Amino acid sequence: MSFRNIFFHFFVAMILFGVTACVSLQNDLILSSDDVQQSKDIQTIEEQLAKLDARVYLLPLPDASERARRSADCTELFALIDTALSQTGIQNAQRARLIALRGRVQLIDEKMPAARASYNSAVQLYRNDIQAVILAGRLGSIDVGTSETVSASNAGERALLMLERALQLYRDGAYRESVAQFDNAFLSLAGFYQYAYKNIRDRAWELRDIPSSAAHSDGQMRLLQQQEITIGQMLLLAQNNGTVLFNYTSGKTLSEAELYTQLSRRGLLDAVSEKSAIAARQDKATRIQCARFLWNLFNARKGRAARPTAYSALYRSLNEPPIPDVPLDSPDFDAVLGCIELELMNLPDGIHFFPMTTVSGTEFNTWLLRIK
Repeated sequence: MSFRNIFFHFFVAMILFGVTACVSLQNDLILSSDDVQQSKDIQTIEEQLAKLDARVYLLPLPDASERARRSADCTELFALIDTALSQTGIQNAQRARLIALRGRVQLIDEKMPAARASYNSAVQLYRNDIQAVILAGRLGSIDVGTSETVSASNAGERALLMLERALQLYRDGAYRESVAQFDNAFLSLAGFYQYAYKNIRDRAWELRDIPSSAAHSDGQMRLLQQQEITIGQMLLLAQNNGTVLFNYTSGKTLSEAELYTQLSRRGLLDAVSEKSAIAARQDKATRIQCARFLWNLFNARKGRAARPTAYSALYRSLNEPPIPDVPLDSPDFDAVLGCIELELMNLPDGIHFFPMTTVSGTEFNTWLLRIK
């Protein structure tokens, strides 16, 4: 064969190889593009689910409007999952992930049998998917906090298991341990997880000094969830924590109305600096009213050694109030100064007390726990 023929055949072969390679590369690019889109779809679903899931943990006792909102969110997620599952070329691992995510949404939507069916379908397709593992934990089939029971193949999956453990500890009232797990998990998780669950982590931090044994009656949880408590709810929180009101209730659990009547009769809602009307049971509790109650409670526990008006006696002779928004003639001057001095409460900006600001359940509970 002449050199010209050899060259011709080689040239043709190279062209054919190039065409085949281009076709193969094009197919690879098409598959890769599909995979990328499916991964984006799954991430979108996981992001929306994380926001919904966090609300469920923050509001375990939803009212009618929150239930309706959850139902609408679940419906939207079901639609997104069904659309993703209908795409062509979806791999078994991705299908398993989507079915496991659907199972988690079904749990939130209070469809336990459907969630179990989704779990079974997911593990048949791809047994070790991390979302199927999380779903198993939510269904009570495994303990995601036990390393001997659950393994994770990479840092991201291990972080998701840490997040599940953090949520489990939060639910069980082990708030301090929960915070540590949240912080560790956030280091390796996508940013949307921290955005979704940060409020739970912060709530756990606020509640970190509450004993887990006393944390979670339904009534206590409802009070701790309140962003603005009433005077009556303030008193209920005090009753539910330890023995600080034992001398007033004799260890009995009083209703809110009974508690208000008893404690107001015993002077715990009175100002000590000078006479002033007491707040009604249904009034919003403000910082200055909380200071009044805490100061009275603190001095009652000290007994004869108490000097409830010592601060007004000192500062009125100096004629200069140490806290700009609590004047010397305030009936609660001593209560505010005492609570700040003893670090029962704080000055939010280091200068002002903000006396008329309303108080959340967790804020008041934190102050209450500082009374020894």
